[in-house]
Amino acid sequence: MDRLPEGRPPARPSAIGRCRASPRRHHRARSLALALTVGAAIAGLLASGPPAAAQTRSGMPSAPRAAAPATSTTWSDEFSGAANSRPDPQEWSYDIGGGGWGNQELQTYTSATANAHLDGLGHLAIVARPTSTGSCWYGTCRYTSARLLTLGTFSQQYGHVEARIQVPSGSGLWPAFWMLDDNVNAHPDPAYAEGDIMEQVGNEPFASYASQHGRRGPASMDDCVGYTLPGGAAYATGFHVFAVDWDATQVTFSVDGHLTATRLKATYGRAWTFDQPMFLILDLAVGGVWPGTPPPGTPFPAQLLVDYVRVSATPSSAVAPPVVASRSGGCDRAQ
Repeated sequence: MDRLPEGRPPARPSAIGRCRASPRRHHRARSLALALTVGAAIAGLLASGPPAAAQTRSGMPSAPRAAAPATSTTWSDEFSGAANSRPDPQEWSYDIGGGGWGNQELQTYTSATANAHLDGLGHLAIVARPTSTGSCWYGTCRYTSARLLTLGTFSQQYGHVEARIQVPSGSGLWPAFWMLDDNVNAHPDPAYAEGDIMEQVGNEPFASYASQHGRRGPASMDDCVGYTLPGGAAYATGFHVFAVDWDATQVTFSVDGHLTATRLKATYGRAWTFDQPMFLILDLAVGGVWPGTPPPGTPFPAQLLVDYVRVSATPSSAVAPPVVASRSGGCDRAQ
């Protein structure tokens, strides 16, 4: 995908602290078979191999690792496997390419283990690396990274979805955990639905964002909210649990069990498209209209660690009331 279907880039957020105004949108740039071929070739070029797994800094805040629920789990991945092995191919496929992904992103996504692998400690590592090979929308690619998705292997309508994640540190990085509707590759998608459970930009180290984007004919919604951790901790200093609870009447987002936003179907009319199955996506983008180009001080390789992803059939009853913590956000809708 080289540009948004409308032929225009998304609107740039008006200021730091504002949510991304328009949907990320998803397009398969190539088939998975080609993805694996290209990934194997890139893997041979990246002789440096994957970096050592990042560890939570001593004394820094980190959400505890919960035991997997005994009942109602419909899908999960605990990422247990040998170091440097691929994520389970029965569960995950890859998006491939460097067309900008509608946001003028700088990375090319690959399926190489140098960009996505298990670390042998129970984590998935998605790694962004500098490069000077390959063709991107702006010329020779500057970065490689990975986007993993469950399109064609798992999707679900309603329930509880959560992941325990440690984001990387550094301006210009854009990790995300999100969902898209199963019909996203239709042209046009009759009811586009995007739920961003977690987006975090490195130049805003103390904030994470949750958003919903919906399109049905002329009706649309673009709502998002930012959340800062109690005590003003930076997200990159520990693991945090990002979740969504979703039923026929509302969608609720939370961080470490603390409610950050609730949106009601009744508020949005035809623009509410969150009444269909959706699949999961994990990625680490570099640059783009929201985070901007990484400055020289951004450390590479940069690593997004995922401890687990879990899905259950029913929304959780464990979401706590809001804590006293500042929030920023609000969408500037694309015109």
